[in-house]
Amino acid sequence: MNETENKFIVNRAETLAREFLTRRPEVVIHPFNDYDLGFVVTLDPSASLKIQGFSPFGVIVWGTNKSVSSEMAASQFATRRWKSEDEPSKSSHRYFLPVIALLYSVKEDVGYYAWISEPHFPNDGPPKLIPNEHLDCTMIMRNSLDNIVEKIAEWYTRLATVILPA
Repeated sequence: MNETENKFIVNRAETLAREFLTRRPEVVIHPFNDYDLGFVVTLDPSASLKIQGFSPFGVIVWGTNKSVSSEMAASQFATRRWKSEDEPSKSSHRYFLPVIALLYSVKEDVGYYAWISEPHFPNDGPPKLIPNEHLDCTMIMRNSLDNIVEKIAEWYTRLATVILPA
């Protein structure tokens, strides 16, 4: 792949990611381009989310010029990409905030998301973040961002009860 085509893929994937992430007004994108995160996204506190303070999550953006025809194909592509990044054992990295990967087939404008550092709510304890080595992709639909934001807002709401004094 030549440099021009590679820039096209990177830029197009980033544009599609920004379009997806700005579907909700309380989602604010901050370019991060350091480490492996493309963006750090914050949720503005609002009455609809019932969260307080700074609630960030990380976003990794990948693009391809190949067709990605199903969630299974996207999961295989994303897992390979996650495990084969330049740094060894990148998939063993631990994040201290929720992180999603966005994968776009840029010629088809089809996108998928997967949790890299997934909010988890055990019944018998505080909220946790589960690092995923195998990325289980879901096709991006109209309500996908709602689902992601609600899960992140719930995680921060529950985390606040653990780390802040009553």
